Amino acid sequence: MIDLGWIKIHRKIKNHWIWKSEKRLKWWLDILLTVNHKDNEVLIGGTLIQCKRGQSVRSLESWAKDWDVTKKTVRDFFILLKSSSMISFESVQISTRITVCNYDIYNDKVNDCYTTATREQPPNKNDKNEKNEIKERERKIPPPDIFYKSEIITVIDGKDKVNYKKFIDFLFGNNKTKEPLTGVLSIPKQISFEQFMTLITNKDAKLKVADLLYTMNNDPKYYKGKQSLFLTLKKWMDMSPQFQKSK
Repeated sequence: MIDLGWIKIHRKIKNHWIWKSEKRLKWWLDILLTVNHKDNEVLIGGTLIQCKRGQSVRSLESWAKDWDVTKKTVRDFFILLKSSSMISFESVQISTRITVCNYDIYNDKVNDCYTTATREQPPNKNDKNEKNEIKERERKIPPPDIFYKSEIITVIDGKDKVNYKKFIDFLFGNNKTKEPLTGVLSIPKQISFEQFMTLITNKDAKLKVADLLYTMNNDPKYYKGKQSLFLTLKKWMDMSPQFQKSK
């Protein structure tokens, strides 16, 4: 899940065995940054799976792909962390649910939403109203990664599903910047598979959509206040002569 929050790391981690292994330290930090900071549910195979604060429900294949290692390497690392009482894990559906032990050490509830600077400032009525509006929107609309995970499950196998998955991976960092398109992903309503198929008509259109997504992500005026990524993309594609040539 893409998040603007943060975690705490104590200096004593330098005395921990994991500090001595650069790759394992990176994997451990990735786990801390990936697990939920609040209770949630994940739709897997048509079943809603509970994923609480400090937990993550993902397949071993997903972790392996992110870390560019084998499933066995991931499983062995999880076993190592479990032996050090850093996590626990269990199989659920076709995935693995991991739980970070003592998660509040790394992300207490006060630090979930506010930085130190924010907490030191006096409360502002307008800020409070804005936060309430954001919370209300978040309550109705699932985070981008939850939305896409749910959407991809409903898509039948085939070339179209592969293209849609590539589009999702592109949004989340498999692109020339090697970074998630956080501006684009901040738009509440993302793109369903059916909407995706109406936008991507040929290879030329795919390339131009990629360029447009980069443009949108680099300029807040293209995503701030927008409610639908599909409608925003469609609008700019309809207005742009280069997209007219692709149809």
